[in-house]
Amino acid sequence: MDTGATSHLTTDSGYLSSVLNKSIVRSVLVGNGNCIPVVASGTKTTALPNRNLYLKNAFVTPGIIKNLIFVRQFTIDNNFSVEFDPSGFSVKDLNSGTLVMRCNSSGELYPLTISAQSPRPVSHPLSLAVVSTDIWYSRLGHPSAAIIDSLRSQSLINCNKEATSKLCHSCQISKHVQLPFYPSGSNTI
Repeated sequence: MDTGATSHLTTDSGYLSSVLNKSIVRSVLVGNGNCIPVVASGTKTTALPNRNLYLKNAFVTPGIIKNLIFVRQFTIDNNFSVEFDPSGFSVKDLNSGTLVMRCNSSGELYPLTISAQSPRPVSHPLSLAVVSTDIWYSRLGHPSAAIIDSLRSQSLINCNKEATSKLCHSCQISKHVQLPFYPSGSNTI
């Protein structure tokens, strides 16, 4: 899952339950600033022991490395809440608060794994991308830490990892003041 994404992304249309060969969106802007073409869109339905899990309006983008789930859309479509912690994440039913699934993680991505008890296990792993304050800092045009904290407190952005660096090279260069021109000894008429 990716808290900064705007759509579910998959590398293969075979992963989806239903596929539309055309997509309204022609490309997706990814974190490094590149645009990746979207070749189709569709929906994925996975049976869990007590209910179905839906990934609606997923884009097929062969240029990505990992399948990604857009956390906000995932929680809306399934009426779930997602809680991240250092060792993984928990998916809970929004109304009852009961645990739907628990997925552990040891790396920078949070893989979504469906237990073997599911009637139809997921054939392709999905991942939850780590979104740090550094990423939001770059996406929002290098705002101050107070602005990032304000956006987080208002739940306008989600961060599941703290910043790794307090100094931004680009900001230091842009605030660098040039010395004034020195007066020359000759005058031009």
